[in-house]
Amino acid sequence: MSRSNRRGAAILYIDLDRFKEVNDTRGHNVGDRVLVEAAQRMRSAVREVDTVARLGGDEFAIILPLMENPGSAGYLAGRLVSALGEPYLIDGEPVSIGASIGIATFPQDGKEADELVQRADKALYQAKRDGRNTFRFCQASCHTSEENRLSA
Repeated sequence: MSRSNRRGAAILYIDLDRFKEVNDTRGHNVGDRVLVEAAQRMRSAVREVDTVARLGGDEFAIILPLMENPGSAGYLAGRLVSALGEPYLIDGEPVSIGASIGIATFPQDGKEADELVQRADKALYQAKRDGRNTFRFCQASCHTSEENRLSA
């Protein structure tokens, strides 16, 4: 097996905590500027081979190819939670939000992109349930479909 075949990948699914509150209280212009700054913070934290994408609203995904160790995704997620939680200075006024992140890794959590995204999303919601401003890896519960849990 070649060296590149032994490498994994990960998807980080990111939701900005308290972003709706910023839009509702400070306006969409301020919200848009926070989104731009958040995206810049994400881009500055990743490697050149990584991909940062805005999925819509305040949700982002980061694709980490060529990972030697799944722990690298956790290390990055911890850095992102810190960086995205730092106040944003918009028109001289601080704006505070946070980030919750779910992580799914290839090949452990799935071999297809849609499966990985779905499992990273489940891990994200676990991070939100656990109090926000944190990250969670996909666990065994991510691998169980809602239909299987209901019929058990």
